[in-house]
Amino acid sequence: MNVFARHKALTIIGSSVAAVLIAVAAILVATRGTSQAPTGPGGSAGPGPSPSASPTMTVQVYFHKGPGTELAAVTRTVPASGDKRIAALGQLLAGPTSAERTLGYFSFFSAKTAGMLRSVRVTNSVGFVDFGDFRLIIPNASSSAGSQALLDELNATLMQYPGITSSVYSFNGNVAAFYEWLQRVPPGSPAPVTADKAAREYLRHVAGMRALRTGGTRTIAAGVVEVDLRSDSGTGPVTTVTLRHEGSAWVPLFARTATLQLDEPLPWQAVTSPVAVAGQSATFEGQLLFIVLKAAGNAVSELGHNGSILGGSMGWGPFAGKVSFTSAGAGTGWLAVTTQSAKTGATAAATVVPVVFADHAAAPAIGSVRVTSGQPVRDGALTLPEGTGRVTLAVRTTNAGQVLIYLTPTGTDTASLARLIGAGTTSHGRCVVSWNYPDESLLAHLSIVATGPGGRAETIPFNVVHP
Repeated sequence: MNVFARHKALTIIGSSVAAVLIAVAAILVATRGTSQAPTGPGGSAGPGPSPSASPTMTVQVYFHKGPGTELAAVTRTVPASGDKRIAALGQLLAGPTSAERTLGYFSFFSAKTAGMLRSVRVTNSVGFVDFGDFRLIIPNASSSAGSQALLDELNATLMQYPGITSSVYSFNGNVAAFYEWLQRVPPGSPAPVTADKAAREYLRHVAGMRALRTGGTRTIAAGVVEVDLRSDSGTGPVTTVTLRHEGSAWVPLFARTATLQLDEPLPWQAVTSPVAVAGQSATFEGQLLFIVLKAAGNAVSELGHNGSILGGSMGWGPFAGKVSFTSAGAGTGWLAVTTQSAKTGATAAATVVPVVFADHAAAPAIGSVRVTSGQPVRDGALTLPEGTGRVTLAVRTTNAGQVLIYLTPTGTDTASLARLIGAGTTSHGRCVVSWNYPDESLLAHLSIVATGPGGRAETIPFNVVHP
C-alpha cells in the first residue's frame, strides 16, 4: 500500500471511532439522567409524566350502580382541555367501560352514543347542552322511570361544576324534541294541564258530562294513564278516560264505562253516514244516546245523533242501530254512547271511541314488528322471563300517525277484554313502544293497531306467555 492510500484508510478509521465515542457518550448521559430521577417506594420511578407525554386531566362521570337508582361517580383521565364540562359529558355519552359494567355500573349511554355531544354553554347559571339525535338508539328512556334515570346522570355530570344551577337539553338545537321524547315539559313552558283536567274537558266536550268527581289516576304504560270520573253525587257508574302524554299535553284516546260496551265501530275505524253501531249495555230503561262528533284541534262539533236505540233495560243486553250524520270531509272525530241519570236526567256515563271519516286518504298498513329488548319470539310466541321486566317493540308502518298495543287473553273474542299496554306516535314510519310487564301469569294475543287519516290497521304478530 502506498503512502497516500494508507493515509486515506487511517482517516476513515479515525472518523468512525470518533462517531462511536460520541454515540456512547450520549447513551451514558441519558442513562445518568434517568438514574438520578426521583424514585417511589421500592426504588420505582416517581409518578411524574415524562417531558414528552401529553398533559392530562381527570373528570367525574356519574352512572347508576347496583340494584337501586343510586348514582355513583367514576373518574376518567382525558387529554387536558379548557372545559371540563365538555370532557365530562363526552365521557358520559360513551357509557361505562367493560370493567365498570363488571363492577355494577350501568347507563342508557354506550359506545353507540359516544361522540354525539354537539355543544355546551352556560348562560345565567343555566347549562345548555345540545346533542345529536339519539332517540332511536336508546328508546327505553322515554318511559317515566327511564327519563328520570337519564336526566339524573346528565344533571349530576353537568351540574357538579360551580356556576350551573339548572339545565336545558336539546337535539340538534330543538329543545322541544328532547323533552317530548322523554314525555316531559320543556323547561320554561307554562304549567301543564294535568291528566285529570284533560279528562274532564274531554268528557264535557264529547259527552256533555259536567260536575265530575275524580276517582283516581293510574299509569298503565309508559306515558299512558287512566283517569276514573263519575258524577258529583259520587254514585252511578265510573267512566274511565285513557290518555297519552305528548310533549306538554295529555291527549285523550278513548273513554269507557262498564255498563256500555261498544263492539262496533272499533276504535279508529273509517266510517260513513249512516254508521252502524252495536254492543252490550246495562242501563236504566235501556235509554241510550249516540252522538257523532267532529274533532278539529281543541274544538268539537256535533254532526248527528240518535236517541231511539234501546239496549239493556236494567239488565245486560245487546243493542244495535245506525246513526246518520252530516258530511264531515276528511279528518277524525268521536262516536259517543251515553246514558242519563234516572234522578237528574244529566249524562251519567259514556263510552267513546275515536273514528276516521272516510275520504280518499290511504289506509294505514303495518309492516314489521320486532322485539328489540332481547326476548326471542319462537313458534309464534314471546315468552317473558319470570318476575317483572320490560318489553320494547319497534313497529314499522305506512300512512299511520300512531300505534296502539293491546293484550287480549286467549280463548276470548270480546273486544272489551283487550287491555291497552302501550301507545306511541310514528316518526318516519317507525314507532317504538315499551311495556313494563307485572309479575303475573299471562297467556294472551298481542295486537298492534296502527291508525291514520285513512282509518286503522290491525295485526296479531305473536302471542305473549308469562309463566
